[in-house]
Amino acid sequence: MSVSIPKISAPWLTSSSSRLLAQMFAHSAYTARFVGGVVRNALLGEIINDFDVATDAPPEQVMELAQKAGFKAIGTGLAHGTVTIIIEKVVFEITTLRVDLQTDGRHAQIAFTDDWRKDAARRDFTMNALYADFDGMMFDPLGGYEDLVARRVRFIGCAKDRIIEDYLRILRFFRFNAQYGDGPLDEPGLSACVRLQAGLSGLSAERIGAEFLRLLVAKNAAPVLKVMFAHGLILPLTGLVPLLHRFLNLLELEHALDRSPDAIERLGALFMLAPGNENRLAARLRLSNRQKYSVQLWGRAAVLHRKMSKTEARLALYKLGEHYQMSVVISWLRSGDARMNIQWRKLYDLPSDWQPPRFPLKGEDLVASGMTPGSVIGQTLRSLEKDWLVSDFRLDREELLKRAVKEGKSDTKSHKS
Repeated sequence: MSVSIPKISAPWLTSSSSRLLAQMFAHSAYTARFVGGVVRNALLGEIINDFDVATDAPPEQVMELAQKAGFKAIGTGLAHGTVTIIIEKVVFEITTLRVDLQTDGRHAQIAFTDDWRKDAARRDFTMNALYADFDGMMFDPLGGYEDLVARRVRFIGCAKDRIIEDYLRILRFFRFNAQYGDGPLDEPGLSACVRLQAGLSGLSAERIGAEFLRLLVAKNAAPVLKVMFAHGLILPLTGLVPLLHRFLNLLELEHALDRSPDAIERLGALFMLAPGNENRLAARLRLSNRQKYSVQLWGRAAVLHRKMSKTEARLALYKLGEHYQMSVVISWLRSGDARMNIQWRKLYDLPSDWQPPRFPLKGEDLVASGMTPGSVIGQTLRSLEKDWLVSDFRLDREELLKRAVKEGKSDTKSHKS
């Protein structure tokens, strides 16, 4: 049964930047249409992140049209037909219609074309081969809209051929199912992904990591991860066995706390069973040092407990900083306590009620008070900070300076004797 395709109506389509781009092409002999994610997400009511446009104009002509119109144009990837045009601070990626002549699983040799159907046929999934002109009229050469309505992620043509062109499409198949899919995964696509999974080993850690982290925060991440694990796809990617039960527990707690999903937090819950696993994850997924540290928290012993005093909790917030609430979540999950435990909830909400003050002294303050610059300054600051923390942040700057002067004098006497 065919599905009638609606006309797109969205604020970005009638924005001044889009209208200016439309005028640029209207004054030429070429056609341009929005394509891919911007069209897909507009139809699904999802957030629009990128504005991709396809055109039958060669990239050199796109550059020339933009310059004549007075727009900033950057030859981002001229060899592959992509020109970036910036209009009123809005970024449009304009790519010439093309076909793949030869692929090696990562890169492709391409040729430009003026055939819209051929351009659509080289894309990954049918729901990404949807085009819309500047008036919102749809062009669906491969029946992708019907798959989109059914939230069915389906490879264009032969799944094997699409995957061999770029093995990252294996991960994208699962990520798209987690983000946009509904119901069982397309069987031909799943079967091809499982058979060809060895091709993932030839991809860079950056590409795998970026795609996998996006999968983790998708709304249907849990059922898709179960499918991936059942078919032996997770262990080769990460070198670790996933802790799916803890991942599910985290999702339940996120819901109870109305906590936004965080890819690194979910990654830690899924894989960090013992210290050291963060090194393997960092290598396999190319994590930053900051991400690695956050993941590492899941491999440590629980640092918080629900019966902490208010003073102890404030001290923990001061020391842990931005990682405090994440540490509460980790400790809460490990405790096995109920999702709506009041004591844990109070600990979690502490940053909403109280923010730790900054330590009121700096080294220059001690020098100004008469202390001689040197290692003793740092030692004194650390000692005074301990006093300040023990006082539950009550000692003010003046009292701390008095203590500093006393410590300085006692140090001087001890050196003389």
